[in-house]
Amino acid sequence: MKTAVMIALSVVISLVLGRTVCADGCRSDLDCEMDERCEVPDYSSIGNCIKLGTFQKDRKPAAAPAPSSPLSSPKRGKFCMSNTDCDPGQSCMKKGNDMSGSCY
Repeated sequence: MKTAVMIALSVVISLVLGRTVCADGCRSDLDCEMDERCEVPDYSSIGNCIKLGTFQKDRKPAAAPAPSSPLSSPKRGKFCMSNTDCDPGQSCMKKGNDMSGSCY
């Protein structure tokens, strides 16, 4: 019985600590906290929430995206109210009944 309780306690502690250490995947800024933004790598659909003001000295500047590719669009993952706020070929994706969303 004591062993089962220790195993259960270890699992709970691992889940709680793992949640704070591991970065959650995000698809837009709406998936992150208020003081974070979603950084999605080129040609990927999932990124990481990054705290605003975080300095990343090892980060290289991103190359200019190709204007004809909807995956590398400057509006991809940005705030929108309707499909007209997004680039051609993209849609304004909203969560549930939200009034705003992100371009994809």
